Amino acid sequence: MKKRILILMALLVAIVTGAWAQTTKTIYVYPKAWNMTGCKIALYAWSPSSMFDDLYKSTTYPECYAIEVDKDLETCILVQLPETASNDWSNMISQTYNIDLEGVDDNILIIIKESSSGDHPTEVTTIDHLNEYIDEISAATHEYVDLGLSTGTLWATTNIGATNPEDYGDYFAWGETETNKSSYTWTTYKWRDSSSGQLTKYCTESSYGTVDNKTVLDLEDDAAYKNWGSDWRMPTLEELNELIDECSWEFMQVNGVKGYKVSGTKPGYTDRYIFLPAGGYKNSSYNNPNNEHGGYWLSTLNVEYCYNGMDLYFKSYFHNPDGNGERYNGQPIRPVYSTKTEPVVAPGLPIDKLTSPTRASATG
Repeated sequence: MKKRILILMALLVAIVTGAWAQTTKTIYVYPKAWNMTGCKIALYAWSPSSMFDDLYKSTTYPECYAIEVDKDLETCILVQLPETASNDWSNMISQTYNIDLEGVDDNILIIIKESSSGDHPTEVTTIDHLNEYIDEISAATHEYVDLGLSTGTLWATTNIGATNPEDYGDYFAWGETETNKSSYTWTTYKWRDSSSGQLTKYCTESSYGTVDNKTVLDLEDDAAYKNWGSDWRMPTLEELNELIDECSWEFMQVNGVKGYKVSGTKPGYTDRYIFLPAGGYKNSSYNNPNNEHGGYWLSTLNVEYCYNGMDLYFKSYFHNPDGNGERYNGQPIRPVYSTKTEPVVAPGLPIDKLTSPTRASATG
């Protein structure tokens, strides 16, 4: 009995004296304003101890990078560097200064924001507000059009990364959520082992890789969900077929950019439409959109040949679902809105912005 009392007293002393007190805290960084392709983030701090260490990609919060720091750290500097560069100020790409962490004990979230002036203002909060922030950005900046489709699917007015409907926006490999890679090849593709050539995810045939029988992208691999927030996702093959079957398609130009005007056909919806620019695709041999054909990824796998993803492919004389796009290709994505609760609604582009281009040859 006396021994138990002594142990309990020792525990109480340890707690009171802070011997078991937390000595570190976690900092998460949401770097949406930075293009992280080929880059890393390093944190510099000079008090209570000097450090210049890399942040790591968080597995708990894949949108963020994270680092453990001394619990007494109150200010720091974040620096963006090339991925393979040493941590030296001379290698700096961009940075944020004087981030004040005082008053937040743990699970700190630093949000790097974009600004019209070109700098990167920051907001310091806690990781609990991450999804709230992503959803707020999504609701504030993205619009959809209700085309009167049978399923109620709502299509976005722009591609991911685009400001205007006629902008090509960002290019993604199928199942990847980071954009504008320096190269789009099997070697750089996330879901293929570069040494064996085998697929590591979204595989339905053992001769091609590790079979998981996943035929639709998980949300964690959905570029729309990850870049625009939880209200958005990539369209499925079924949703594309509905768009083709229930809408009229006319090859047009908007501000010199060729593409398809896709209009509703049901009464009350004939003045509603979206514009899909002909942004082409990117890979090792083709890296410049030619304003003649378009490719848009869907979230659906080509189950007959799982090295490919399903997409919309079009030229001026056809617009069809296609399963010939190799998954490493970079293509634009046109998201769909996943709910019908109070989004920002747009009726479509002004008709007078559209003009008919010269119809492309049916060869080639």
